Amino acid sequence: DDMQHNAELYLGAANVLCLVLSMSDKDDEIESICSALEMVYRAEREAIIISYQDVGAALVPLLLRLLDRYEVGRNVLAEATIEHISRILLHMTRISELRVPLANHPGLFTVLERVATLPLSVENRVLRMRLLANLANSDGNKETIFERSSLLESIMKVATLDKSDNAREYAA
Repeated sequence: DDMQHNAELYLGAANVLCLVLSMSDKDDEIESICSALEMVYRAEREAIIISYQDVGAALVPLLLRLLDRYEVGRNVLAEATIEHISRILLHMTRISELRVPLANHPGLFTVLERVATLPLSVENRVLRMRLLANLANSDGNKETIFERSSLLESIMKVATLDKSDNAREYAA
């Protein structure tokens, strides 16, 4: 429930989990920590904003590095870890005030571009398109998105060729 997740964020759960995640190298631990982070970020708007201000500068680059790791070196836990990370970022992009700061993280759009070329699950492709739709729903990001021709190509590829109706819908 939102109240519990709010309390977790206010008490620093994301900070602790980010620290533990930064020190872990075992796939099963990383998957579990990302799952826990995804759960605590199910909180309300204000709690997410405060948490992002506290730990976002460290957490987002760490999550993007993990996506690089798991999308290249696929293993059994990769799809679940990718989904948890995508959901964490999705929870953050629900907050309009966080969309521009998130888009300014180096590597975020590169991760989103890969949606059209990686063999991701349907759920992960839909999550990526939802993330991108949220980021594009901010005037401060529109120009940046339109200037990235490779990102637009990926969006168009998903919008026209993806087998998932939901992925095509969010890409459109």
